[in-house]
Amino acid sequence: MSRRGKLIHEACEIRRGPQGAFATRANSTDTWSDFFRFLQQHGTLPRRFADIPVALLMLYLQHCVARGLKVATVRNRAAEIRVVMTRAGRNLEHVNCKLLGLATRCRDGKKRPLHDGELDVIYARARALDYGFYLLLRLQHLLGLRRAEALRCAPDIPTWVRLLAGGASELPMHRGAKGGRPRCTAIIEGKRAETLALLQDAARYCHAHGGRLIEGRRKNLESSLNRLKALYRAVGLKGEISGHALRYTYSGTKATEDLDRGMPERDVLVGVAAALGHGPERGRFILRTYLLSLADRFLSILQDGKFIRNPDYRIDDRFIPPRRTRPGPARAYWRAHIRDQRAGAGKPAAADHEGARCTVHASSDTPASDGRTGRS
Repeated sequence: MSRRGKLIHEACEIRRGPQGAFATRANSTDTWSDFFRFLQQHGTLPRRFADIPVALLMLYLQHCVARGLKVATVRNRAAEIRVVMTRAGRNLEHVNCKLLGLATRCRDGKKRPLHDGELDVIYARARALDYGFYLLLRLQHLLGLRRAEALRCAPDIPTWVRLLAGGASELPMHRGAKGGRPRCTAIIEGKRAETLALLQDAARYCHAHGGRLIEGRRKNLESSLNRLKALYRAVGLKGEISGHALRYTYSGTKATEDLDRGMPERDVLVGVAAALGHGPERGRFILRTYLLSLADRFLSILQDGKFIRNPDYRIDDRFIPPRRTRPGPARAYWRAHIRDQRAGAGKPAAADHEGARCTVHASSDTPASDGRTGRS
């Protein structure tokens, strides 16, 4: 592996501590690949990740601005570099976007909820094109599903029917969930009967069409997703009223129902965030993105657009993403290496490395010298 490849690998291993989504990992890899390519082109590629000068980081970010990258992209790359360098033991809090002269982004939502008249027109067009697509749109509207979740939820629909008929107010969702994080989506209580009838209709449709709401030409997930995108455009779901706007509509309906029942504003934001698959502490993001049209109903907990701190308010159910898989020997070694670097102990000895590799396969009676289980 080249020196640049080793640096990219080390940066990505440091970044993968909290285990984000696959798209987040890909973006992180692209950022560090571009950064180390810039250093290599200018002959300043260091041998170790910890030896990267701060001046080169600032020079790279200014180079991104000069290349004409969008301000949002440069801000994301600056945040990526700060996070990884901080985890590697470097303090880069002073390298902020204000120092670089980058304008603040508008974080307001780019979509808007659909009103009843628009929904009726879109549903009529969808029903004329494809009945499975019509059912998928209604599922997105009533359950707040993402595009991939609605496309892959067909095997779970019979389970949802049984749960909803038994009086459940939340439905489990794990197929197609962002980052592989399962969650429970809350139903709109005022539309319980409508939701149950829709799920029963969708279950019958999937049973008669091979267990799928939408099927592409090649009968795989990629082909089905491409066909779904084409159907979105065919019924007029694009721009500020794209398919994702159905989640805005669900969020507004759910939040209005909870507020009308007298639920505290902070609890409403936490509930909507959990139903959409976001963490409970992302209330400000939910308000500025999905519930911007209802901002006047949350003025009691806002001051100058920011939340008023309430030390007595605690979120008991903390959002902890589940682990994906058991870490292998290489990842266990790098995690120990990063942990020792933060503690100031440096790189672990080779003996510790070999011991860590053998420990992973401790179930074997005769471990081999390279960490693999021996054969009797």
